Amino acid sequence: MVLFSIVIPTYNRAAFIGKAIDSVLAQTYRHWELIIIDDASTDNTQEVLEKYTDPRIKSYRNEVNKERSASRNRGIELATGDYICFLDSDDYYYPHHLEILHQKIQALSQPVALIHTSAVIVDSEDVVLKELNYFYPDAGKKVETVLEEHILMHTVSIHRSILERFKFDPELSVNEDVYLFAKIASVHPVVHIAAYTVAWVHHGGNTTDQMDNHLMLQMKASRKIFADSLIAPFVSAAFKKKKYFNIYSQLVYYYASRRQHGRSAWYFIKGIRVAPFDKQNKNNLLNVIYHLPGGKWLRKFAQVFH
Repeated sequence: MVLFSIVIPTYNRAAFIGKAIDSVLAQTYRHWELIIIDDASTDNTQEVLEKYTDPRIKSYRNEVNKERSASRNRGIELATGDYICFLDSDDYYYPHHLEILHQKIQALSQPVALIHTSAVIVDSEDVVLKELNYFYPDAGKKVETVLEEHILMHTVSIHRSILERFKFDPELSVNEDVYLFAKIASVHPVVHIAAYTVAWVHHGGNTTDQMDNHLMLQMKASRKIFADSLIAPFVSAAFKKKKYFNIYSQLVYYYASRRQHGRSAWYFIKGIRVAPFDKQNKNNLLNVIYHLPGGKWLRKFAQVFH
């Protein structure tokens, strides 16, 4: 009996995907299937996949590139397990990942829920750079916490009945996972396991590292998330202001660092309009000001009179 279906979408990751697959094969819990969706790779990804003969590994190929949301949705449709997990093709599981999930699922009597563990960020040499844990201090703000914490895709295990209703939004290429998890959290329990069971590999070629317009895509996703009828009742006006302010602040820094001062000033004004005197944004606002034209002199002036 298959308990876990693991979905890996991949595109031109021949150099990495072998390690991801090997990490699934190394799991101490054995009742799983691995569904790989090759999103029309143009490198030698297929050659790498053909080396794996374990019958639990099933590989499919898109004829044209459809992006990761569509590929994950296809994997969900092909899955037969009670719980569906995800793994990006350049990341990997630690050997106890599925075992830890299995133990929690047994303890909770097969919950219809989103269950997730914690993760570490590692470099290309597997050196741990940072630990990522998650905190749910207020059950009444579960949806906001999911939106704030940005649960990593490969930490989750979701009951298949949930994913029969909710899917990844193929129109989003950034924060599509955040959107899905927030919708799930608005209806179903979210269970966090503190154990560190997965590694997110930072190698400089990650998808978000390659997107010059990543922040604008974040803005697009945020607008869609906050307009969703399931999510909207659980998100405060203050939370939305904070989210937009943070994106505008990053845009100010992004354009100022590229000496595009007109666009930088434009997003500075938009940030001020969203949250002009919010105490929580004080440090962020100062950082924004310091990166505007002449900001370095303002910083020196402030240091003199601090």
